Amino acid sequence: MKLLELYNLKLNEYKKTGFKDKPSKLLALLLLATKDEYVPLKDSIGIFYKIHKSKIDSKLFQVEKDFNFSKEEIMEYIEKVEACDDYENQKIWIAFEDGISALQWGLLYRQDKTGEEIYSEYFESNELKKEYDLEQLAISNKISVSDINKLIDKILQNPKEFYEKICELLTFEERNFIIKMLKDKSCQNCQNVSCKVKNSDKISLDENNQPLSFNCLDWYNAEQIGRSKLSRKRYIYKL
Repeated sequence: MKLLELYNLKLNEYKKTGFKDKPSKLLALLLLATKDEYVPLKDSIGIFYKIHKSKIDSKLFQVEKDFNFSKEEIMEYIEKVEACDDYENQKIWIAFEDGISALQWGLLYRQDKTGEEIYSEYFESNELKKEYDLEQLAISNKISVSDINKLIDKILQNPKEFYEKICELLTFEERNFIIKMLKDKSCQNCQNVSCKVKNSDKISLDENNQPLSFNCLDWYNAEQIGRSKLSRKRYIYKL
């Protein structure tokens, strides 16, 4: 089924039943249906959005209008991640961010795929993966996350393997969100064995005095992603 056909099918379902799919997935349908209109950029998602802002915003507005998403409904998606104190910004980077990410990821890494194939790989395949969230265990047992961290480091022979397992069980969307939010990323703490950055460039800084790898889309460190998931804090994801 073509992406626009699927979008219209979901729209008809909403009109009949009131059911709405996630706003990010609806946005992805519209963006990937017209993916050839966008330029692939191996840069931060923020810069990608800024360059294509008018096109992306028009699709985002269409989703809001077609499915009658209220501010309260969008805020529910935001507040699942963090407190809402900057609605317009958080609307884009939490409620709709995966739709933009799917487009950028597809343009960069699945250039030989159709929009339908990119959508399926980015969303549907990853939704079958088992989610693992120790934060809920902490809440249900009234144990602080910091206490759980201390216990893990104390009782496990290999905490690194444990955190890497948490990372493995995260959904694709969760890992991408955590990587985007992590601070202090650098080549020195990256574990991507397929990295193409020259060794001579790994200590260089960009025009903002940040390591060249700070916005690198290929940065990866499974242990630190797992630790960040467990120690999730509002706005702050420190290594």
